[in-house]
Amino acid sequence: MLGVYLRLLKDKWKSLLIYIASATAFMEMYIALYPAMKETLESTEEFLKAFPKEFMEAFGFTPEILTFPTVESFISTEIFTFIWPIIVIIMAIGLANISFAGDIANGTIEVVLAQPISRLKMFLGRYLAGATILTVFTWASVYVAIPLAAMHGIDFNPKAYLVMSVLGTLFVLSIYGIAVLASSIFSERGKTIFVTTGILITMYAINIISGLYDKLESLKYASFFYYFNPGTALNDLGYIDYAILVFLAVLILTPILGAFSFNKRDIAT
Repeated sequence: MLGVYLRLLKDKWKSLLIYIASATAFMEMYIALYPAMKETLESTEEFLKAFPKEFMEAFGFTPEILTFPTVESFISTEIFTFIWPIIVIIMAIGLANISFAGDIANGTIEVVLAQPISRLKMFLGRYLAGATILTVFTWASVYVAIPLAAMHGIDFNPKAYLVMSVLGTLFVLSIYGIAVLASSIFSERGKTIFVTTGILITMYAINIISGLYDKLESLKYASFFYYFNPGTALNDLGYIDYAILVFLAVLILTPILGAFSFNKRDIAT
């Protein structure tokens, strides 16, 4: 299992560095813009408050951070609400596809399974390698904000990045778990992408709709994007109720189901 784990890490470390570099570039761009944006938004505070509260909160805004009083409030909205989730979703689905459905689609699964290692150990080695890559990316892409803020002479709260890193890790590993489960069930990359992105798009839509209509408010509990609230993590140093439990339940259950599926299914190229 260790050999499988290390092989995937060796194959993907360059891709990991590219993703970290890309996230760093986005972070640098927004942190460099922060002082000017803060000054501009302070003059338009009343205009921003004119928007319906439900509409603003559905997109991760709250009245307290409309003018971005801290750099954490700014990047929570500009980076971690939109750009960062897109990056980790692409990474998670890509790693899941490469680890499982990829061999089937490429016609190399018989060679892989012929190795002197059980299916379960192979699954665990590849799953844990992907989880490691995603965890390293998460912590690196969050904590890079600290040296960048310091470089621009902007005050920051170190504790906020610890809270955000924990939330981000649970969020991305939950998505990875769903993608791994889909990849272990289907033999085609396209189906894995379709199913995983379909689930996530549905969750995102549910989160938006539940914030716009009071009668549908309870639907928000079915969405990862309700529990993944960067504003609460970076500004309030906390989490939405039950967020930790929900993400832990998903990231524990999905690889178990994925391992069972991969171990028991009749794989044919």
